[in-house]
Amino acid sequence: MKKVIIALLAIGISPYAFADKFNGASVSVNGEFSSTTAKVKSDGDTIEGVGRQSANLDIAADYAFALNDKFVLLAGGRYALFDNEIAKYKSDDESAKVKSKNHYSLFVAPGYKINQDTLAYVKASFESAKGTLSGTDDDQSRRYNGFAFGVGLRSYITDQIFVNVEASRTFYNKESFSGTSTDTGTTTASFGAGYSF
Repeated sequence: MKKVIIALLAIGISPYAFADKFNGASVSVNGEFSSTTAKVKSDGDTIEGVGRQSANLDIAADYAFALNDKFVLLAGGRYALFDNEIAKYKSDDESAKVKSKNHYSLFVAPGYKINQDTLAYVKASFESAKGTLSGTDDDQSRRYNGFAFGVGLRSYITDQIFVNVEASRTFYNKESFSGTSTDTGTTTASFGAGYSF
């Protein structure tokens, strides 16, 4: 009987027991640093490189599915807490800027456990943001949709608290505002901390 109890305890503290860190729900807060490149076309003129750099905070929630002792699938979403200025256009007789609002994303991220505490993953996400054009005679808004691809690391510093680092590139659809069209893409680096339940 003692041998059976010892065997069960040994199994309980085996490397498989650490899979629980990467199996379940978690939430996080992340700082984002973005650089947006944009192409603006207005009245036959094309201007490249009118993108902007910006910082933001987002909240995220995901669920980790442990596929086996090495591979994990993350699925979840993010929501940006603040607006970003993503493009600015100025000519002799007019100026305008485009702001991103209500930005959210839905993602899947298959990952590989480097060790019992750290997961490396690749990420694909659907991105959506409300773009508003201001500074013209008729301020307008459009919904920008796109897809992002990136890589990241998640590392646990305790059994339930982790840090996240990511880098990604987002490709948005092209939208037009009263003869002014914008074609944008964003490179983002983020760093955050989270809690697993």
